[in-house]
Amino acid sequence: MASSCQQTDLTKGMNRLRLDGKYSDVTIKCGDRSFFCHRVVLAAMSEFFECMFDSEMQESQTGEVDLSSLNVCNEVNICEKVLEFMYTGESAVDMPSAAHLLDNAQLMQIPSLQTACLKFLTTNLNKTNCLSVWQTAAAHGFAELDALALSLVKKHFQEVCFSDDFLALYKIDYILNILNGQNVNCPDTTVICKAVMSWIQADFENRSDYIEKIMRALHVLPVDVKDIEDTVSCDQFRDISDHSAYRREVQWMRDQRSLLLRPTKQDVFSDESIVVIGGCEDGSNKDMQCFSFPQKKWFKLASLPSDVGFDFAVCSSGMDIFVSGGTNNKNAFLRYDGENNRWDKMPAMPCRRQRHCMAVVRNTLYVLGGYDTPQSSPYQNIDAFNLITMQWVTTGKKLFLANPVRSASCAVLRRTIYIVGGLDSKGALVNRVQYVNVVDCYSGEEFQILPIEPNFQYKAVVVDDKLYVVSKNGDVLDFCPKANHRPLIVGKLSHFPRKDYGLCEFENNILVLGGVVSFQPRSDMIQFHIKNALTISMQEVMPSPRRQFGVCKTTVIRRHLSNVDD
Repeated sequence: MASSCQQTDLTKGMNRLRLDGKYSDVTIKCGDRSFFCHRVVLAAMSEFFECMFDSEMQESQTGEVDLSSLNVCNEVNICEKVLEFMYTGESAVDMPSAAHLLDNAQLMQIPSLQTACLKFLTTNLNKTNCLSVWQTAAAHGFAELDALALSLVKKHFQEVCFSDDFLALYKIDYILNILNGQNVNCPDTTVICKAVMSWIQADFENRSDYIEKIMRALHVLPVDVKDIEDTVSCDQFRDISDHSAYRREVQWMRDQRSLLLRPTKQDVFSDESIVVIGGCEDGSNKDMQCFSFPQKKWFKLASLPSDVGFDFAVCSSGMDIFVSGGTNNKNAFLRYDGENNRWDKMPAMPCRRQRHCMAVVRNTLYVLGGYDTPQSSPYQNIDAFNLITMQWVTTGKKLFLANPVRSASCAVLRRTIYIVGGLDSKGALVNRVQYVNVVDCYSGEEFQILPIEPNFQYKAVVVDDKLYVVSKNGDVLDFCPKANHRPLIVGKLSHFPRKDYGLCEFENNILVLGGVVSFQPRSDMIQFHIKNALTISMQEVMPSPRRQFGVCKTTVIRRHLSNVDD
């Protein structure tokens, strides 16, 4: 670069690309700086420049491109870094320049630079930069980076919530997205209150209109109105406490508290979690691991009193978890007491079962399908356990499977249990969905045929009051009961085909854990974002590879989450 005219000639790029030996024939102007480059390189790397040079635009005639109007960042040498990437294929991306480079890569339509920036930001994402990266990703619609960064913001909320980056968040949607989902890693609700009130106060003139939305979000979280009042009572938030919207919302929350039974403090100090039981190919399957969604960590909970082996069933009800059957004890029925972090032996199951499934509707647990031995046929009858009396009850001939199956998956949608796939009494693969309405006592089989080759690795999950079916090859199907059309394929999970994995709902998306890919057990955790049909690999993984494990979503009291599973 000649200092007198602040010009840069990237001759090393010429040597590397071995062009025709001509000197640069295009000048890029950016403010008071100029850069020499070659139109053939620019046109090859970017549609933005290609259009200029292939048209009657002024740039194609003069050989000058003025980028001053594009607001290219002057804090770092963005233009120079863009050109260096174009010539060398090596992005000079660092954290100060990454977000700016990403902005300009999109603006100048340089896909390879955009990919390089996204890779860099994803790899180097941490608690010190997660807020700024999140804003960049959200502003440009980079859904995968958006989800990863937001997850980190929630995980480290207590460490970032009073930072300049947090106070500078310029959209109310950012604050609401952080509060949404009850997975903010901050058991002290007064910290949450102070953080969001500090955000309002930081630009009170422009943000006072958002007081109502933030108060409603705190109410849903839930945060007690007394905690909010105690926080806002200090002089720092006098503008907020005097505002009519704040006073109106406080009165509304008081009214709601008098009308509704709000959660106790003990409930507030609980984490939405996923519990994994067994799945080890070596050693015992008594271990119970818990992944806290807010803390983004794995913990160990109380181990099962005995090894149930494989092919058992798991489901949850409130904070309690139930395990039934399995290869080691087909009559086994165990209850995890979520209040006290311990296991209790319950009355044995009426039928010996393995490869069955369980579901809870209202105050009753139902056991469906499965068989005693590989030589026996799958069960048609359904066993029921009353969760109030803690006793098995007789269902007689009222409840049964239209097509007895084993190795099926089930999910509850409203008051109906849907049983997906499995193997029938002849060992044939089933590609239909059965239903059992346990309230009105009727059952049957949907006429719809799943639009893929039948296999018993279908998995069912309910997300946002919709039933989704995930196949072994990764197809995600939106199954609409009683519809007169085949289920719609709404997307496809990457890192598939996969079998023997766990599946659950998380923040209106689908979460996949572990399983087997190419004969190798996995420990990864991936999310499928339904809205964007996008697969996102989480930074967190299971403590060890797992397959054929029991999995359920539940709420775990935080005082039980002290034994970190590394």
